Amino acid sequence: KAPIQLSHNRKKCHILQEGEFFLHELGLTSKSGAVLAHAQHKFRQINRFLEMVKDIEYLPTRIADLGCGKAYLTFALYHYYKHIIGHNVEVIGVDLKDDVLTQCNTIAEKLGYNGLSFQKGTIQNFMPEKAPDMVVALHACNTASDPAIDQAIAWKAKAIFIAPCCQHELYQKMKREEFPERIKYPLLQERYAALETDARRGEKLEKAGYKVQMLEFIDPEHTHKNLLIRAISQLARQ
Repeated sequence: KAPIQLSHNRKKCHILQEGEFFLHELGLTSKSGAVLAHAQHKFRQINRFLEMVKDIEYLPTRIADLGCGKAYLTFALYHYYKHIIGHNVEVIGVDLKDDVLTQCNTIAEKLGYNGLSFQKGTIQNFMPEKAPDMVVALHACNTASDPAIDQAIAWKAKAIFIAPCCQHELYQKMKREEFPERIKYPLLQERYAALETDARRGEKLEKAGYKVQMLEFIDPEHTHKNLLIRAISQLARQ
């Protein structure tokens, strides 16, 4: 009798494993290290992002996460470089919410993450002592992705990760004749404007000397805003 094949039941090998203590501090796992039911999607998102970071084979020294929010991915980035692959890196998360920043700094201190810190600021006014060589801005609302791209280019960042969100600005400014004739329905016009917005962002990065890829970031069943722009400079590819 042929043996039963159980390969489809094998546990998926993630870069980040469930038992990492920082995940519990962020409220994503139980005390035993198991990912909580409501956090399964976030856990997959974190691992998907780390896969895209690992894929570039570039080791940054300074990372700026602009509009870091609750900083799940900020912590994961630091943990990946420092504790998984053993690479020294400084990571700064930037946001406007005082309570979130205080909580994140407290957790970083508790974990002994000496190279990870959080500070208050907007994307436009953040002035680091040294320019970061990797810039991250994930799900920055509306046009916030654009100043993040501008800052990254100005800093000559070698790696840029941008996940745009709810970009309405171009849609509001576009005139009816700017849409293809068949795109006459408001919902399709909004989605077309979003695609056009991200296409223009890609072109800007390419003109600045980056190799640009548009990647699927989040499972489409959770949101149709699942695009991530990954831009790598020539220097990082050498």
